[in-house]
Amino acid sequence: MRGFTLLELMIVVAVLGILAAVLILNLQGISGDAKTSVAKSDLRTLKTAVVLYESHFNALPPQSYWEKALQEDEPRIIDRVPADPYNQQGGKYIYKLNTDAPAGKTYVVLSVGKNGKDDTQVFYDRVIKGSDDYLVTNARRIE
Repeated sequence: MRGFTLLELMIVVAVLGILAAVLILNLQGISGDAKTSVAKSDLRTLKTAVVLYESHFNALPPQSYWEKALQEDEPRIIDRVPADPYNQQGGKYIYKLNTDAPAGKTYVVLSVGKNGKDDTQVFYDRVIKGSDDYLVTNARRIE
């Protein structure tokens, strides 16, 4: 009875190692795409919630307790505010409100994106988008 030679075993191990490396690289890209899809979907839902809140109360949710306002004011607009998939500490999406606008209020709901930093700025009629933030807004311009 003849067994495998050391060379044959090394070739099989090398091929398996290459396949595992390719599979891991492909799966990392898929998880990044999944986070992006979840963030974009959640942000669309949150924008709808903010619009509904504004239509019911004739005002945007207050920045200091916007999640609580959406979840607890009557009528309740949303059951829960989901966690931002890009926030490493499991934090929620960020809501910013500019109340100094002469022609109304500008808001933005954003995900911190891959770099994990909130670098989006909100002005009275425009939003300056952070480097890789995902966001929804009622601003007239996004730069």
